[in-house]
Amino acid sequence: MESSQSGRQGLKEGVSKETMKEEVTNITKDRITELPEVILHKILAFLKAKDAVRTTILSKRWESIWASFPVLDFDESFWCSRKEFIDYVENSLQRRSKVNIQKFKLYMKDLSRRNLDISSHIDSWIKFAIKGNLEELDLNMPPNVSIQLHRKLWYNLPQSIFKTESLTVLKLRRCRLVTSNEIKLPVLKTLSLEDINAEDGFIQKLLSTFLVLETLSLLRCIGLKHFYCSSSKLQTLLVQCMPQLNKFDIETPNLQSFSLALFDQTYPFAQSFQINAARLKSLSLHCLAITEEIFEGLISKFPLIENLKVVSCGLPRKFKFYKLEKLTSLMVFECMNLVELEIDVPTLNSFNYTGQILLISLMNTSCKLNVELNLQPIFVNSCWFSGLREMLGWFGHVQILTIFCKAHETEMFIIPKDLRESSVPPLLDLKHLQLKTSSESIMNYEELIDSLLWISPNMETLSIDTDSSCKILKFQPKDLLGECEE
Repeated sequence: MESSQSGRQGLKEGVSKETMKEEVTNITKDRITELPEVILHKILAFLKAKDAVRTTILSKRWESIWASFPVLDFDESFWCSRKEFIDYVENSLQRRSKVNIQKFKLYMKDLSRRNLDISSHIDSWIKFAIKGNLEELDLNMPPNVSIQLHRKLWYNLPQSIFKTESLTVLKLRRCRLVTSNEIKLPVLKTLSLEDINAEDGFIQKLLSTFLVLETLSLLRCIGLKHFYCSSSKLQTLLVQCMPQLNKFDIETPNLQSFSLALFDQTYPFAQSFQINAARLKSLSLHCLAITEEIFEGLISKFPLIENLKVVSCGLPRKFKFYKLEKLTSLMVFECMNLVELEIDVPTLNSFNYTGQILLISLMNTSCKLNVELNLQPIFVNSCWFSGLREMLGWFGHVQILTIFCKAHETEMFIIPKDLRESSVPPLLDLKHLQLKTSSESIMNYEELIDSLLWISPNMETLSIDTDSSCKILKFQPKDLLGECEE
């Protein structure tokens, strides 16, 4: 009560609201600065690396907080010259001579030798980082292409990294792995290898030592021919574009998510891959040749699968999705050979399709289905509009139908008047229709809305989303005028 009276008295004595606001701001700043070091470290952890560094100019207190911050993120792309970057890293490490680094991330633009031989510096920085209880190490080393030698010059990863027993996360990109006689990474849970050049068999040797690994990513790695993994802990596995891989055998009973992309639609997928993952829930297949027989054999091994993505795969002209008793989400993206589709999945709640007009011969799904379509026509003519009408007719039972298209392609959904006069609208039961496009500047709203109202004459809401705005039209039954909201 006394404080409120004194506040009112202050206003009476002529203290402006602006002055009081400035005082409150200053108090707030002081309170933040006076927070315990561990909390301020957590605040810095939410900032980008360059923003975290900028806090050092706020006060000596923030400068001290930065010097004791156990997370280091060095990105050479923010610096004009390599010498300045090296000086900055060296200075940052010197100020942390008594700090146990928890996370160390380093991104280099290249390993060019025309300025400075950077490899020796990187070796010393890594040695500094792993001398304590380092938990996360993330190295991105773009190799330099030697014009004289016509080959890449890789950064050779120090073998001491494989004896850092405190590491839980190891991410390596564009490095060369040299065989190590001793590997001690007993608590490693996440391993990501991308664009790695390794001596023959070393990656497999490395993987065989991990007992608690939960997440594994292998992208464009040279030196792995036969991949065998037997783990009761592994939950997430990503394998992409392995040029030398000729055999794949995994025994992972608790695997939850598996993504496979070989970028070779002629690869003998069924013959070379053995997968035992009975509890798998999410499967992504990219750039593979998949026959219906192969697909059925694969899916039979995953009775609990809930999410399925088939991206840029060589499917037959007619393909069936069935025998998927737990599936709730299906994505089919740019499978160019696909012409006809059957979906017999009563549990399906989400269907996302990108590609050309399809002939759909069966669509047995949940009544709660949400559908997203991104149609990519070669020609927009009378055949296109007839095919569109036939395809849309299978989605009258869905909850929400979302259509994606570029602004200059909205004409794809302006159905010719002669077709409207001679045909029945395809979506008589649809209640909610959404059109998402990039720009509204070149759209003819009047014709577009008129056409969409014919496509779905009994809808309750029509939403047209662009990059800059969202227009929602709400309709009452048999009221085609509607109300517009932005």
